[in-house]
Amino acid sequence: MRITILFLFHLLLVCSSAFAESLDRERFKPVLDQAFSAQKTGNHKTAIKLFKKVYFKSEDLKRDALLGLITSFKDSKKWDDAAETLNLEIKKSPFVGEYRLWLAEVYLAAGKFNEALVEIDFTEKILGQAKTVLHIKSVVQQKLGKHREAIETLTVYLSRDKKNYSALADRAESYFQLKLYVDAYKDFQKAYGIRPFDERIISSYVRSAYFSHYHQDVKKIGQKCIQLFPKNGSCFEYLGRSAFFKKDFSKATKFFDSAVTLAPSHVEIRQLLAESLVFSGNIAESDIQFETILNQRPEFEPAMRSWSAFLFQRKNIEKLGIALKLFNKNNPNNIWASVELSKLLWLVGDSEGALERMEIITKKNKSSISKFYYAYFLDLSKKYEKSRLMLSEVTEPSLEIDFHAAISFFKENKLSEAIQHWLKVPADSPLYSKARVNAALALEQQKNMEDRKPATTSSSKISYFINWSTPQL
Repeated sequence: MRITILFLFHLLLVCSSAFAESLDRERFKPVLDQAFSAQKTGNHKTAIKLFKKVYFKSEDLKRDALLGLITSFKDSKKWDDAAETLNLEIKKSPFVGEYRLWLAEVYLAAGKFNEALVEIDFTEKILGQAKTVLHIKSVVQQKLGKHREAIETLTVYLSRDKKNYSALADRAESYFQLKLYVDAYKDFQKAYGIRPFDERIISSYVRSAYFSHYHQDVKKIGQKCIQLFPKNGSCFEYLGRSAFFKKDFSKATKFFDSAVTLAPSHVEIRQLLAESLVFSGNIAESDIQFETILNQRPEFEPAMRSWSAFLFQRKNIEKLGIALKLFNKNNPNNIWASVELSKLLWLVGDSEGALERMEIITKKNKSSISKFYYAYFLDLSKKYEKSRLMLSEVTEPSLEIDFHAAISFFKENKLSEAIQHWLKVPADSPLYSKARVNAALALEQQKNMEDRKPATTSSSKISYFINWSTPQL
């Protein structure tokens, strides 16, 4: 009898629980459905309110409500709310890998990549190397620039799903970022074989073919790319780069022109267009393109450098002077531009203008390199004492201050001081040998002067190294 009563009591409890769950579902399922409907229409404010109601009051539907709530938090960019909610759940249920996975996704979407990596590592310990886990892990690793680790992760992924074109393309991108261009090319080639009409894959395939120097593939696949995706600037760009590499400048011009038409503000490509036009003989149009770049980006030094070189080769000093003056005006702290303008002013005989320009940039910039070049122009102007004074303020060892100060003393025929400074040049300096030769010649010259003897055969055959070693800017 007692056993029967206990059995009936247990049965009653089970039935009551089932009945409660049934009531729970009946009560909150419509609310949950309403929340998902609001979410689909983008009404996340309402969706969040409804999801919270189900989440806090329905045990049976809590998990579904939590996922919906996190999704709406993410879609409305309420990253902190999403993370806080999930962290509370993880504290209560630390072994539920799904919650960790969702939290990693939240951190990833919020740009908190280090936090995302921590969570995905925990997820992997709980759920193992599931494909979803590996995918998110590889994305986070790439975001953090951990491309070698991403390659390892994606290699594991691909060992289980060899024909996953997305994973192949992702691994290829990591190879590319590590400058392992041939490996990138091979993976993009495989991905292209699986999915030849994917814009991301085909354009990346063309790019990797270019960097791997497979120019035939650039031409072949690039043409397919622009046929399928006529607004893909990347394919036009690398077709142009490949043609430029092969010195087919007329073709390069056409491709770069198409790329620039698609992306008018892409100054790097416009510069390539300008350079292609030069080599194609269309000088006037090239100048227009360079001017356009510097109107778009007045600070874009690579274009100014390139244009300066072409103008100097053409001996168009007037146009070069105007361009450099304008560039200096727009970029008053640019050392390269100041030095180039000073060189040009010196070339046309305006030594005072050159010194004035260098004085201005040195006062503004106060760097060792600006002081060095100011000293250089002072030396050219035979203002040797001022040149040495400026050199004394230079703190960068690679600029070889003693060597150049010695040249200044030598030009004033102060041989003892010159010798002293040349002998200070350290043995590991690239100018050490020249300094030693100069010191030896100066010692011999000094001795001959004291003895009132003519120069010896050895000193007359060997010349002093008295040109300044100016660094490339």
